[in-house]
Amino acid sequence: MKFKFPAQYDYHRGPDAIGQHKFTFDVDESRINEVGELMKTKKGTEFMMAIESVIVDDKEIDKDLIQETPQQTLTRFRKRFHSLMSEVADMKKTTPEKVKEAIKKRLVREGKIEKSTKEMTVDMLSVEINNLEQLLN
Repeated sequence: MKFKFPAQYDYHRGPDAIGQHKFTFDVDESRINEVGELMKTKKGTEFMMAIESVIVDDKEIDKDLIQETPQQTLTRFRKRFHSLMSEVADMKKTTPEKVKEAIKKRLVREGKIEKSTKEMTVDMLSVEINNLEQLLN
């Protein structure tokens, strides 16, 4: 088996009692098809791994690993944000516009945006997406 997919380093733990280290990486759900077979392998299966940083001094060095432009990422996050606002609105029996307005007022009050949710960065969108998902669960 051979796998190649983008992942973000999360944390390291170790060494444990027998001298082993554990590294954890996050993989975006949009890449799940690329790692599906890996998830089916048995615990303890050994792999030879080569990890390559895709960004060095803010310069991309492997365009194959980064298939999405920053604008595409922002658009994807915005779509998810709007979709979740609609779901929350349905759950609360209100309109998506009222949910968006409540979020916008809070972000303005917190000083994160000046007047529009269009000012939100991917980081801000990811936080709000997480907040909306928590409301739905």
